[in-house]
Amino acid sequence: MEKKMNVLMGQIGIDYSKLTKEEQMTLLRVFNKSSMLKHRTKVGMRGKHRR
Repeated sequence: MEKKMNVLMGQIGIDYSKLTKEEQMTLLRVFNKSSMLKHRTKVGMRGKHRR
């Protein structure tokens, strides 16, 4: 997920490595809401309830 965030931030001109840990965690929480950025697979969902 960090690689995806790094690429996305690079596309809009933000150096991801210069963000604070707090800013990175905030971005992670926001990006986790995107259906396009979901990285879960059926194997990764094993035992988890679908919503």
